[in-house]
Amino acid sequence: MLLRSKIMTVGGGLALLVFIFSGGGVDNYQAKSIDGESRPHTIQFLPQVLGQDSGSFDVVAQIRNGVSPDDKAKDQRLGGIGGGMGGGGNLLGAQGTHPKNLLDAWKFDSKTAENAREALDSSYKFEIDVRLSGLSKVLSDLTGQPILLNRRAVEQANQDLEMSIKYSREMTPLRTAMRQMLRPLYLRASIENDGIVITADHAALAKEGIGTDAWLNVDQEMEEDFSAKLQQKGVFEFRDTPLKECINSLADQFDLKMVIRENTLEDIGLSSNELISFSLADVTLQDVLSEMLFALDCTYTLSGGLVVITSAESLEFGEEEQLTRVYWLDGTGLIGQQAIEIITATFSPDMWEQLGGPSTITGLINPRAGLVIATKYTVHQKIERMLKMLRDSQFAPDPNLESVVP
Repeated sequence: MLLRSKIMTVGGGLALLVFIFSGGGVDNYQAKSIDGESRPHTIQFLPQVLGQDSGSFDVVAQIRNGVSPDDKAKDQRLGGIGGGMGGGGNLLGAQGTHPKNLLDAWKFDSKTAENAREALDSSYKFEIDVRLSGLSKVLSDLTGQPILLNRRAVEQANQDLEMSIKYSREMTPLRTAMRQMLRPLYLRASIENDGIVITADHAALAKEGIGTDAWLNVDQEMEEDFSAKLQQKGVFEFRDTPLKECINSLADQFDLKMVIRENTLEDIGLSSNELISFSLADVTLQDVLSEMLFALDCTYTLSGGLVVITSAESLEFGEEEQLTRVYWLDGTGLIGQQAIEIITATFSPDMWEQLGGPSTITGLINPRAGLVIATKYTVHQKIERMLKMLRDSQFAPDPNLESVVP
C-alpha cells in the first residue's frame, strides 16, 4: 500500500489530501475498482478556516473514490445511494437518521406490537363459539396476546355486538383465522402499540358504499335524499311556462325545497320569467334539470337544505360558495396524487385552482388516503360516480402508502 499526501490552501484554509494505492507494487500499480476502472481512493479532510480554534469544531471527512460523471449518473438512477463499496453516495442525514415521511406518525413499533406481529403468523387450533363482544377475550386467552375490540368500528360496520361467532379450524395462522372470521363482518385485525385491535375494514365497507365520503358544508341527509330523487323518472311537459313555475312544479312533484337566485340570472340578462317549452317522458329529474337549465346557461347547486337554481357563471367565477366534500380512497386502488391528476384533468379542467378557477383539491393522509375537494355540485356527482366505478372493478389490495408517501 502506498500513501501519498498533499497539503493545499483552499479558501483561506488548509486541506489535506491523502491518496491510497493498494497492491503489491508501488510505482506501476493502479487499484482496480469493481467496475474495472482505475481510481485512487481519496480521504479529504475539509478545510478549517485559519484563526479558528480547532477544539471547537468537528473534523469532517469524506472517503470516496474518484467518481466519473458516468458513476454519478448511476448513483442518481439508484436513488442517490452510492453503494457500500465506495460509490460516493449521499449521506442519510447529518445525524445518520432515516428520512422521515408522513406515515411515521402512525408507526407502531412497541415491543407489544412486535410480539403481535409474530403471533399473527403463528398457528393455533380454533374452537370458537362466542358473541362478537367476547371474541377479543377468547382470542387473547388462546394466543396470550392483548387483543382489543374497537366498539365504535363495530358500530360503523353496522354489526351487532351480540351476534354469534362460530369458527372451528385445526392449526391455522392467527392472521388467516381472524381474516376468515372478521371479513364477512367488514372488520379486520390491525396492529397497534397496545396489541391487536379488531377494527373496521374501510376498504370492504367502501365497496358497499359505507363511509366513502362526507360533506362539510352541505346537509348530509338532504343531499342523500336529493341525490336519490335525481335518479327518479317521470313525465315532464311544459308549454311556454315561466322558469319559476317549472321549478315550483318540480319541487312539488319530488318534494324538494327549490329556490331561484334571481340576482345571478339578472347578471346574465335573464329572469325567472323565461319561458320553457319541452315534453319528455321516462327520463330522470337529473336529465330534466340539466336540459332545462343548460339552455339558459344556468345550473343547480345546494345551499344548506335547499336546491338552488343559479347561473353557471356565478359558480365558475366563485360567486356561489363551493361545496366541500371529503372523499376516502379506500377500495379504489388510487393514491392521493394519482387521484388528483385524474380528477383535475378529466372533470372541468378550467375550474381548478391550478388554472385560475375557484375549485380546490387537496390530498389527505390520516393514515387513510383521501381527498378534500371544494367544487360545484355537478362535478362532485361525476367524481362520486368515477370512484364508485373504480371500487366496483378493483379486486386487488389497496396500494401500500408507505411506498409512495414522501
